[in-house]
Amino acid sequence: MSAFLTRFSARRSPSIERRPGSGVSVQAIHDFSKTRIARYKKPKHLFFVDVLPRNGAGKVRKAELRELARERVAFTDLQA
Repeated sequence: MSAFLTRFSARRSPSIERRPGSGVSVQAIHDFSKTRIARYKKPKHLFFVDVLPRNGAGKVRKAELRELARERVAFTDLQA
């Protein structure tokens, strides 16, 4: 999960790497989290990515995920 800073606070925005053939949707994840996560902890945005960016050691590059989340949120805010 990556968190990026807005003007006043950090937003949680999970980036999920979907397995090939997986039928998981954004709605299914939101429904799953309704009964398992406190309302204030629920992410406002959720993103699926083809491949998580990783470094040579196999660790996820969080800075790249934050930038991707900023771009996608800015794009969805413009469409609304």
